[in-house]
Amino acid sequence: MAASNAASAPLQNRERHSMPLEKIKYVNLEPFSLVWLDSEVNKTPENHKLQIRLREIIHWLKTFSNVNKCEEYIREQTDEAIVLIVNGRLGQELVPRIHDLPQISCIYIFCMDKHANKIWAHNYKNVRAVINQSDKLLYKLAKHQFKRERADEQLTMSLYNGGEHLTLKIGQNLTFVWVQLLTDVLLNVKQNRQWGIRDLV
Repeated sequence: MAASNAASAPLQNRERHSMPLEKIKYVNLEPFSLVWLDSEVNKTPENHKLQIRLREIIHWLKTFSNVNKCEEYIREQTDEAIVLIVNGRLGQELVPRIHDLPQISCIYIFCMDKHANKIWAHNYKNVRAVINQSDKLLYKLAKHQFKRERADEQLTMSLYNGGEHLTLKIGQNLTFVWVQLLTDVLLNVKQNRQWGIRDLV
């Protein structure tokens, strides 16, 4: 009887601490994210296909059909560069409020009426293009993303460790870099018998 209680205890603990998938908050581990605002963004098969193709360029894609929720999300994202795709009608409402936020890398107006939307969009420096075809949007986005990634790779940071020279690219995963640095420091520290793990914390 005691054995069955002991065997079921870990299962009970896992059940108690597990969380439904819909309540898990996913985190973007990349420096760029793509935000798409359109009232029809999740309603048509064409838009679903376009979302798949967009994720091939920038993996983290958030879609919104509500201007206020989209704006709230953008304002909360202070640690990443956001590429915004927005339709013309909602763009006229949102772009004036967010165009100068530091997290906005660039804005693409994806609309039916290029001419009408170019008129208001030219007032905002972060608007890269007004586009009415998905293939052109994908091409421009991929080209611009490639240039941004190349620019990030060219920014480097040099570290010196006992005469060794190590160059790290800023665009690399910083968590990995810091873990590597911490490991290196810990391995190179002169060990003392009285020095323990508790002293690290």
